[in-house]
Amino acid sequence: MRINRQQYVIYSQLCLFVSMLVCIVIKPRGLAANAGISYYGTFLKTVVPYTAGILGGAYFSYRLAKTLHKASLKYVRKALIAISILSIGIVLTPYSITVVLDWTHTLIGTFIFVIELVISGWIIKSVEYNPSMLTLWLLEFICGVLAAIYTRPPHGFLIQSQLLFQLFFGIILYRNFNDANQIANKQYAQRFRLIITGIFYLLVKLLVMRLA
Repeated sequence: MRINRQQYVIYSQLCLFVSMLVCIVIKPRGLAANAGISYYGTFLKTVVPYTAGILGGAYFSYRLAKTLHKASLKYVRKALIAISILSIGIVLTPYSITVVLDWTHTLIGTFIFVIELVISGWIIKSVEYNPSMLTLWLLEFICGVLAAIYTRPPHGFLIQSQLLFQLFFGIILYRNFNDANQIANKQYAQRFRLIITGIFYLLVKLLVMRLA
């Protein structure tokens, strides 16, 4: 079965969000630890789903990049390849082992977020600042700022802002690859929205239960 570009985006997003849901169910303290997505890469109980989610997302991003042959998409292709490679670095540098790994991990993560934000902005420019796409980019930018703010304080919403940032990035990519497969794309989009909505509902419920 031939996979279209939008499906690659969906699979990449699902790898991340499903793995995070599994990690949160196993260790819900990660929602309040303010240690970000990478918190789950420092525990034996959660390192397998965490690694599978990050590398799975990287794999589908790379596969997506290899489908972008047009010259007009060369920057998106290069960005996705860079994100895929850097994601491997994220998995290989658990921040809790040494200070050097901590700073290396933080630097790699920062590069990923900056690349995603910049390439999203380039996409917005290429669609002539479509209002709905511009709104998505602004939401992504706000979440990126929040993630940067919550990086060092002991308390905050780092993992929530990181996940929302990735969600908005995924939606921008998905909408950018709105091609001729309209019927199939709508079906996948409906499933995508239902799954992501369900996952965020569970995340919020788990957070409320944790804080209660």
